[in-house]
Amino acid sequence: MKLPTEDSEAEDVGEFANLLVKLWLGGYSIFSITASRELRIVPQPENSLLEEIKYWWANLLSWLPGFCDSCETWVMMRTESPYGAHPHLCPTCTNLMIIYFERKGWPEGNWYEGEDGIETQQD
Repeated sequence: MKLPTEDSEAEDVGEFANLLVKLWLGGYSIFSITASRELRIVPQPENSLLEEIKYWWANLLSWLPGFCDSCETWVMMRTESPYGAHPHLCPTCTNLMIIYFERKGWPEGNWYEGEDGIETQQD
């Protein structure tokens, strides 16, 4: 029997990992809609999976698992890029994008209506 370490949150980590596996097996992509702080799921999940996604919304907002818009492979974590149509890129493609733009110059950010690219907190 394997005992969890004292700083382990094994139950929570296991549940989130199980959700990621379900998303991968179903070929789901989670997209961030920055202006409205919403998540869009493609294809539309069944209700039981949708409830799990709602429960883990905060984690999924920072992970954005799904298909990379550049290399088209499914990855657990993507980054929403601040240019063009806001593509969602895997870590490898994000690094390649950074290297390219560091050499060629960065384009102007293309923000959604009502968004200025600067996160502000309201009290």
